[in-house]
Amino acid sequence: MRAPRLLRRVAAMPATEIRDRVAGTVRREAARLAHRARPSGWRRGDLAAALVPLTGEIAGAITHLSAGRADDAHRALARHFAVRPRRWPITPATREAVARAIRERVPDAVTEATRRADAIAGGRFDLLGYRDLRFDPPGGDADGIDWHRDPVHDRTAPQLFWSEVPYLDPACGDHKIIWELNRHQHFLALARAWALGGHRPSRATFVRHLAGWMEANPPLVGINWASMLELALRSISWIWALECFVEPPDRAGLPVDPPVDAQPWIVDLLLGLDRQLHQV
Repeated sequence: MRAPRLLRRVAAMPATEIRDRVAGTVRREAARLAHRARPSGWRRGDLAAALVPLTGEIAGAITHLSAGRADDAHRALARHFAVRPRRWPITPATREAVARAIRERVPDAVTEATRRADAIAGGRFDLLGYRDLRFDPPGGDADGIDWHRDPVHDRTAPQLFWSEVPYLDPACGDHKIIWELNRHQHFLALARAWALGGHRPSRATFVRHLAGWMEANPPLVGINWASMLELALRSISWIWALECFVEPPDRAGLPVDPPVDAQPWIVDLLLGLDRQLHQV
């Protein structure tokens, strides 16, 4: 019975849809075979090819990346993003004035923002009506997050090529719970605590979560690559996080004591963002 229904569906499709579906299938299968031959990974040097040298800082970042100097590239990118013209409503130069106005008008804002950020830093998440969910790896690091786990049903999705992950199978857990965490919308909650109260654990948690996610989710592998919508929503969260957490390392008139980043997270964020947007 399925074959006649499928044939009727195909017959009703316009030629452009058939062409696009076939092309998409060919691209997916080619990527799957290429991944089997050479499993993909994150290589910071690859970001150099994705950057366009619009400014001297970007050109410098490209040079540093090509030479394997990710920390220097991170600093160059921080200078670029801190001072470039932007459409984002809050800039590093105006952030403190905006935060001061919020603190004056909403006295409890810092307390509430810090409370939520501390919960996230402690590995507790409120998602989809569930309270204090923990995504700790079974028997693993209590400070880590298993980005493939559904803690409500105690199931973990397999680490397969994205098109082979049976995310609708209950054996993988509830994919909606897994995906909700992996949208990284909690990055904005961390950014709020950082901007309003200078809550340093929030910034450290953001950097730790970004690094942990990229380590656990190499390109094209796992449930978190299986939905183009999820990639798009996560990309929005990453762009917001970049705007909120970037700190100029050496610009006059801007914060004079920015935190020292333990790793080149701007490089990693842009590398991951570029790869996910290409997948979309």
